[in-house]
Amino acid sequence: AILTLSKANSRFKAFDGFDLQKAQYFIRLKFYQAASDVLIGLARTDYANLNRILDLSGQLRRVKAYPAALKVLETMHLLYPQNALILSELGFTHMAENRFYAAALLFEQAAMIDAKFYVEAAELFMRSGHHIRAESLNSRIRDQKQKLSQRLAILIDRQHFEKAATMQQDLERAGSLDDENIVYA
Repeated sequence: AILTLSKANSRFKAFDGFDLQKAQYFIRLKFYQAASDVLIGLARTDYANLNRILDLSGQLRRVKAYPAALKVLETMHLLYPQNALILSELGFTHMAENRFYAAALLFEQAAMIDAKFYVEAAELFMRSGHHIRAESLNSRIRDQKQKLSQRLAILIDRQHFEKAATMQQDLERAGSLDDENIVYA
């Protein structure tokens, strides 16, 4: 099947789906290094299929082929440094390997491009023990309910229970007290 896809790719150069299918087939066969090599080649030449390449690198992460996934994603990050989706996928891969600080740094970069990643960045800084940085990023979150819930988690993690207790009115106003976890905290 791989030989057929390679022949088809050389014969029908205008159709770019053969290499994507080849990479997917390599992942299914657990030939992760071969899949990453194909995906890196595609990333260098095929910007139009960037999301599909990201999806396949995410598949590498999900099957725990972290070195192969990192190789693809780091190459993509070098090629497209201002792409927040690449940064977030790279962050998720580091997170899967319990490298929370590295993941937090990547999500922070992604948040500078797209503000929706501030929540993940702050959470990961908190998990890695960098509470002040987590609080700083938390202050940039636009969704008030998420912001207050995460702020409460940061205060509890830092064992600042008095400050956490003073947040009750703010949490009530934001409607966060509907969440059982918040009420329990």
